[in-house]
Amino acid sequence: MNETNLPLAEELATLAARMSPLLLSLDSVTAAVEVLVGLAKVTITTATGAGISLMDDQGHRTSKAATSDLVLEADDLQYRLDEGPCLTSWA
Repeated sequence: MNETNLPLAEELATLAARMSPLLLSLDSVTAAVEVLVGLAKVTITTATGAGISLMDDQGHRTSKAATSDLVLEADDLQYRLDEGPCLTSWA
């Protein structure tokens, strides 16, 4: 990580610290990821949107939360093309 990425890394660490008590108090994974994408969108102000993609034990991919339909469409395209940033992260 270079110095230009340091502020973003610190912001994400702060975001994770702020989220932890919220995630522990929520009743469902869906509610938890909705909180996560909302906080990510607020924290990373240059992002067009935010979303959470999950993969089950059989490798089925799904978008569990998103800040816009554009994010859901981008995720669906990644799944259909079998390439993109979410799939790269999983790999």
